[in-house]
Amino acid sequence: MEDSAYEIGTKTRLVFENIYYGNYPKSSYRKLEPNELKKMSKSELAIMRNEIYVRYGYIFIKNGKMDQYFRKQDWYHAEHKNVDRFLNEIEIYNI
Repeated sequence: MEDSAYEIGTKTRLVFENIYYGNYPKSSYRKLEPNELKKMSKSELAIMRNEIYVRYGYIFIKNGKMDQYFRKQDWYHAEHKNVDRFLNEIEIYNI
C-alpha cells in the first residue's frame, strides 16, 4: 500500500474586510465609536449608513442621490424594498 496524503479541506482565515462590500465594511461587523463618526463629513456618514442597506440589496428611490451613487458600484444589486429583517444588531446600532 502506498502512502498518500488526502486533503479534506482548506483552512482559511476569515477577514471581515474581505466579506463586506463598500468603503465602510466595519459598519456591519463592529459598533462604531462617536469619535470615529465626528471625523467624517455628512456625505461620508450618509454613504456609510446606506452601505449597510445596500449590502442586502435595498432599492432606493429611482434616480435619487443614493440610487445614482450605488448603481455605479459593481457589487450593488437592487432587490428589496425593505431589508430590515436582514440587519444584524451591530448594523442597527450603527444606522
